Amino acid sequence: MAFLCFLSMPPSFSASNSSSAWWHRVSVIWGADSIAFFVNDTQVHTVQQSTWYSGGVDKAVNPRAPFDAPFYLLFNLAVGGNFATAGTGGTFITDTRKAPYNLLVDWVRVYDVVLLHLLLHLLLQPRPSAMVMVSTFCAILCSMAILCPMAAFAAGELRLRWKDEFNPCEGVGCSNGLRMATWNFEEGDGSKYGAFMTGWGNQEMQCYTNRSENVVVRTQAGGALGVLVIRAQFNETGLRCSNAGAPSSVRYWSSARITTRGKAAFMWANQTTPVKIEARVKFPTELGAWAAFWALPDTKRTDCLACGTYGDGWCSSGEIDIFETANKDAKIHSTIHYGGTRAAAWLECKQRTASFSSSNSSSAWWHRVSVIWGADSIAFFVNDTQVHTVQQSTWYSGGVDKAVNPRAPFNAPFHLLFNLAVGGNFATAGTWGMFITDTRKAPYNLLVDWVRVYDVVEAPKKVGARRRLHGV
Repeated sequence: MAFLCFLSMPPSFSASNSSSAWWHRVSVIWGADSIAFFVNDTQVHTVQQSTWYSGGVDKAVNPRAPFDAPFYLLFNLAVGGNFATAGTGGTFITDTRKAPYNLLVDWVRVYDVVLLHLLLHLLLQPRPSAMVMVSTFCAILCSMAILCPMAAFAAGELRLRWKDEFNPCEGVGCSNGLRMATWNFEEGDGSKYGAFMTGWGNQEMQCYTNRSENVVVRTQAGGALGVLVIRAQFNETGLRCSNAGAPSSVRYWSSARITTRGKAAFMWANQTTPVKIEARVKFPTELGAWAAFWALPDTKRTDCLACGTYGDGWCSSGEIDIFETANKDAKIHSTIHYGGTRAAAWLECKQRTASFSSSNSSSAWWHRVSVIWGADSIAFFVNDTQVHTVQQSTWYSGGVDKAVNPRAPFNAPFHLLFNLAVGGNFATAGTWGMFITDTRKAPYNLLVDWVRVYDVVEAPKKVGARRRLHGV
């Protein structure tokens, strides 16, 4: 059985994201022979049945006592007491200036973990957890695996393929703390790809630069260690924006956009092995801010922004937006773009979008945003909550016949991008088409703790297994 609750409290688990300013999921998985504790999906403690006992009964007679009987639940907030004063040298100390003290509880939930033998096997492995608890629950409870790509977690494990923890590097091959063997700086206002791309095709107002004022990897930021910081700066007198092969312009906002184009690209490994792409981010919510973590078809061409296997331009070769946020809206948007025609990649473009909002979607907290991209479905997640799924039958590329290549355009490698734009069509859609910023709150910041790419590998089939859940 698993007990979970979602609350804000003084933390007893110490980590980069354990500040009492944030909400935390605390839980226990209580089985007949072990009890495991978790904080925000991190396993922090496990006790085996061989350890505990009850003085009220002989261990040899009842080895599971006292944890073989029903327990009821309690919430409380005490003041003082032995536990609190242990941290103050036995002295009872309070701060009446900060009264009242508050314990907040968003929800409490109790689950039966039906495949307990599988779950406990995973929990007790001497390696980083290959699947998160909430994902496991979804996989177990889904009646049809195709409707819940999280089922891949129940039937397989995550094997790390690639990562960047954003620990600052120095010396040759490094710029602003970034490893340039992996990342590129996109610079300018987009006009180097053609006059029609000025404003990056979206009427954005910023100039992207490679300056440390706009993009840098820091040893610590936002309560985390090793963080990519992308910062949108306002310049009252304007900034000369250089564009390779195109005229320069004057922009009042500068920011950054980094990509792995031509250096690191990803897709599902095979028809039964999806890829999971995940990042831990903290996004801005100032007016005009438009932050994104996304993926485009990989290409080494420098004359085309989104060209790929199925066309010389957006959108016939596809786009995957793992997360986008805009303005003060706490919604997190996930989208795929596809369509186009053979004659013009940018005509008849389609999209499928979902917007996620919850009590814990505030920009004050870190979020894990991810996509599980398989051969026949693409699923998006925010903090392990599945928010959007698109089936292969929905998408297509105008660059190839669907009957000939049903998985196009999402059957080719895509590179990754992080950027923070200012203004643009997406941001101004939330301000009735008006470009509104709050220069008093500049700079705007997008923080990225890490980015990781996994293969979701199917587990070996067990002899005598009655049923197996398949991946996406």
